[in-house]
Amino acid sequence: THTHQDAHNLGIQVAKWGLAPTFRPSVAEQIEISNENTITIHWPKSNQQTLFSNPVGLAAGFDKDGQVMQEMLDLGFGFVEIGSVTPKPQPGNPKPRMFRLSEDKAVINRYGFNSLGLDAMEEKLQTFRRIKSEEPVEVAPAPPPLPPSKEDKKDPVELQFTMTGVALFLNHYLLVPAYVSISNQLKAAAAARKKQKQLQLQQQLEKRTGNVVGINLGKNIFSKEEPDVLSDYQKGIRQLGKYADYLVLNVSSPNTPGLRDWQGREPLERLLKAAATALQDLPQPSPPLLVKIAPDLSDVELEGTIHVIESSGVVDGIIVSNTTKSRPSWLISPHAVEGGGLSGAPLKDLSTEMVRKVYKLTDGAIPIVGVGGIASGQDAYDKLRAGASLVQLYSSMVYEGPGVVSRIRQELAELMIANGKRSLDDLIGSEHEDIFWKKRQARYKQYGDDTVISDKPL
Repeated sequence: THTHQDAHNLGIQVAKWGLAPTFRPSVAEQIEISNENTITIHWPKSNQQTLFSNPVGLAAGFDKDGQVMQEMLDLGFGFVEIGSVTPKPQPGNPKPRMFRLSEDKAVINRYGFNSLGLDAMEEKLQTFRRIKSEEPVEVAPAPPPLPPSKEDKKDPVELQFTMTGVALFLNHYLLVPAYVSISNQLKAAAAARKKQKQLQLQQQLEKRTGNVVGINLGKNIFSKEEPDVLSDYQKGIRQLGKYADYLVLNVSSPNTPGLRDWQGREPLERLLKAAATALQDLPQPSPPLLVKIAPDLSDVELEGTIHVIESSGVVDGIIVSNTTKSRPSWLISPHAVEGGGLSGAPLKDLSTEMVRKVYKLTDGAIPIVGVGGIASGQDAYDKLRAGASLVQLYSSMVYEGPGVVSRIRQELAELMIANGKRSLDDLIGSEHEDIFWKKRQARYKQYGDDTVISDKPL
């Protein structure tokens, strides 16, 4: 008898065989690649930046052991989060432990951090990073203006205008095909600027996107005492931190007894201090550190958790949220009675509301990764508007296959165009008008009135 987990494992194997589709951007996404699609996340505590080719990522739990990182990136994800990985190998909870609630477009899992361990994960990451770094890319300097050739004089030219108002939509420079007579010097300068801008963007994307991988860290199930738990997370940071574009402390899985207690004020404070110590042992700058929280926290619990995160001085972002232990009364699948964490459509509104609360509590100062129930461009749009800077999905691939990634990206781009959102900065947190405009003014002050807000320095 085949289980739902067997289907998951088959999906991983198909990707390893190279049979997964490769993403190609839609027309809507190509309207302005540097405008609608890419986003630079500024990590506030580590004072770093990461460029994402698009805001749609793969959530932890699909590629638990880092087997298909590149294949998932090739699918069209802007970033991939692997894990959760535990220090030592462990089998997780007894099978069956994954259930499809087809009638409800949901999934229940109680995997329990099944993991091959840090050593096996490190081998996969070494191979992945080695392949990525075989041909390092350097951004070329701007070429000096050159006189045009005779053929250039016969062809249409692209006249570049620097227009503050129009540039808010077309990323500071508007390229307009026209048959005009201008000086050779102006034509050469315009062509050089255009060529350099395209080259820099392409090289930045090749060098700093397409390989954004986060590593989600967990603890072994037999680590029950506090010193052992702290040690588990420190081991993960020290061993895998040098391979990570960001690290995640998973303290919110409902399938490991006692794990969610580490979201409490005092335990979380001690955990973050231990994490800070481990981060200092890494080559500097160490990767940004994120914390993944549960959607089931009460308002009081959430305020306490956010207070600790903000005051820790080490957390750069919050992932909202993990699966839920709650069961909406309207679920109709017979599998709804199974124990474990519920994800998919029933989690969508709960997680979006949690994103909204976290954004308000942090005054929009900490990047949020919104997770839970994303199956359409509208779902992603709603989470970004509620305050998420990035989004992740997993369960929707169970029902719609790998094509859901490109569809969500297409629909998100169309929604942004239809609603006049010139960049992701125009969308993120826009339902919180007071915070949104305060952040917008701060960006203007930082980057200057004549610089497009979405075109931040990389």
